[in-house]
Amino acid sequence: MVYLVVGVIVSGFLYHIFMRLCRIRINRSDEKVKIEFRDNVTKLITDFNRVSNTNINILEDKIEDLNRTIELADQRIIKLNLLINDLQIMANKCERVLGNKGLSPHTDASLEPISQDQGGSSKYNKIYELASGGSSIEDIAKSVDMSKGEVKLVLGLKGRGR
Repeated sequence: MVYLVVGVIVSGFLYHIFMRLCRIRINRSDEKVKIEFRDNVTKLITDFNRVSNTNINILEDKIEDLNRTIELADQRIIKLNLLINDLQIMANKCERVLGNKGLSPHTDASLEPISQDQGGSSKYNKIYELASGGSSIEDIAKSVDMSKGEVKLVLGLKGRGR
């Protein structure tokens, strides 16, 4: 929309300059030449506006596509975080079961549980608490250091029984 306004202003300015030049050069010329020149300038401005509008529409479509892609990426990040959290919980359960039977579980640093402060379910609990307290999505996202899309997805997943 901004580009359209700028295009119209620039077009008007160019039209004004051309008309001034026309008056200086064709001050005593034939009226037919003036009309022809004015028509040519009008066609030029019309073409400029058409091209500007086309480019603006293309840019707006690309921005829309990028926003959809970002939202999809945010949703996938949340799903991955939830899966990682579930895997850590299962690893802890396996460790306890194997430990209770006197077996020596294979320990791997990559299976170390993430502490509650690093991102586990406490982050999601905080989201639920803030949402039930009436906080906005934006405020919740800032306080838990997540994107608004991630917060919306987490709240949506809880609404579906997750």
